[in-house]
Amino acid sequence: MDFLPPTKPDESDCCGSGCRRCVFDVYEEEYKIWERRIKGNEDNGVGGTEEATLCPGKYTDLRIQKMDRVNTNTFVYHLSEQSGKQIQFKMDIGQHVIIKANFGEEYITRPFTPVQMTEFDKNLTLVIKLYENGKMSSVVSDWKVGDLVRCRGPVGSQIQYSCNKWGKILLIAAGTGITPMAKVIQTILCNDDEDTVIILLYACQVYEDILLKEQLDKWAEYWNFHVIYFLSQEDKKQVESKKKYNENIFYERISFNSLKSIGEQFHINFDDAKLYSFVCGPIEFEIDLEKNLVNCGMTIENIYRF
Repeated sequence: MDFLPPTKPDESDCCGSGCRRCVFDVYEEEYKIWERRIKGNEDNGVGGTEEATLCPGKYTDLRIQKMDRVNTNTFVYHLSEQSGKQIQFKMDIGQHVIIKANFGEEYITRPFTPVQMTEFDKNLTLVIKLYENGKMSSVVSDWKVGDLVRCRGPVGSQIQYSCNKWGKILLIAAGTGITPMAKVIQTILCNDDEDTVIILLYACQVYEDILLKEQLDKWAEYWNFHVIYFLSQEDKKQVESKKKYNENIFYERISFNSLKSIGEQFHINFDDAKLYSFVCGPIEFEIDLEKNLVNCGMTIENIYRF
């Protein structure tokens, strides 16, 4: 299976939305790696060295040390070296890893953003939501502790960060779209010289679907971090009995009107050149939020869609 060429995506696999990292970009990258292996310019790509650092251009087999169920269709997987040692790698804002797996007579690849809470996190932790009829989801659903997962990275466009580059940043995520936001939040909150204010709008269907909740609660203790939850299919009375007293919750989808309301609450000037927004979620969600942000007054150049 290892010497099969990567499977080219169907035209229907591309959403046509101009994603910064299209499925065809990943395919071209995979094809070049396959060509190098065929020509003998690379080893077998499965790792096996004693170094813990991941490589962007070569696959390493990592072992699942632990897995936790978050809700009905979302799991957290903790990966380490085969020897059991922790992994050490550096991931910048905007980067992710690529997971490769055999699927029938082909192999498939998908990008995932590790949840990395420090600059040099010694764990590779993946939060993965399983989708019905999804190719990679059917593979991941069979993962168990002790299995090997083929991974390379970090890859992807880096977002150039400098202290106090932004006055305020508006993070808007849905579901597992929270994972790349974690790196943005961690980078700013761990810098004592930072004055940037972070406002996170996190959309989920129900309260139990909120991912990284324990970490979000810890971040909420910082003066410059605020989180607002948007629950689209939740009963308000049930949530009121279990939420924390100071949690800010909207029982609706994120809309143009709710963005304006949040803007007023946190004194956000959407046309401010130092206001930057990161958006991550399903394609339809990202397109809709980008349009609403522009209608609020933001310039398209200040909106980054993961």
